[in-house]
Amino acid sequence: MSRFQIGGWALILGALAACQASPLTPGTAPTPSPTAAPTSTPSPTATMTPTLSPTATSTPTPLPTATKTPTPPAPMSAPSGSSGGEAPPLPTIPGCDLAAGFGLVEGPTLGIYAVTFGVQSVGGTDCPAPTTLSLSVPSGAMSFTGASPAYEYNGSAGWSCSGTTCVAAADIPASPPGFYAAGFQTGATLSSGSAQLCVVVSNSADGNPANDTFCQTLP
Repeated sequence: MSRFQIGGWALILGALAACQASPLTPGTAPTPSPTAAPTSTPSPTATMTPTLSPTATSTPTPLPTATKTPTPPAPMSAPSGSSGGEAPPLPTIPGCDLAAGFGLVEGPTLGIYAVTFGVQSVGGTDCPAPTTLSLSVPSGAMSFTGASPAYEYNGSAGWSCSGTTCVAAADIPASPPGFYAAGFQTGATLSSGSAQLCVVVSNSADGNPANDTFCQTLP
């Protein structure tokens, strides 16, 4: 190879080397996209629900229960024909009618019952004398103290008693216009167990025997 050729290759190689050593034009760095700032989601605010105060409920006051006062059996209701009270009842029958009954049997106190028995005039005609009122014991055993008058309303029949039998010596007036009633008291002792105690009124003119006897079992 001639010196001329060597020099030519040297020039070519030098030119190539110069081209390879030329600095590259730096490219434009990509502009980063802006990152969206995270949007904070507000937490829901708790709403305070007001607590309702309990409504006071008015409790109705119970009405008192009416207690029926028992009507004492005949003849113990005090007659009111002449005392300004209720009017005497209408007669049960047009003629003589006497009704027997117990007014009160209390006890026993120290083994003795306090017994009140009597008679009422409930008919439309006077009952002529005599009239007999007495106690009897159809079953069981009882002993008695002597009977004595306790009251007499709207008339006077002249009663007298012996043991537990009482007799009216005068007529017993009708009802109305008055409301005649008479009552008697005695003490009764029950021997043992139980006994049936009855009061009986008797008058020959009485036209209604259905109410002439009234009985009660003791105790």
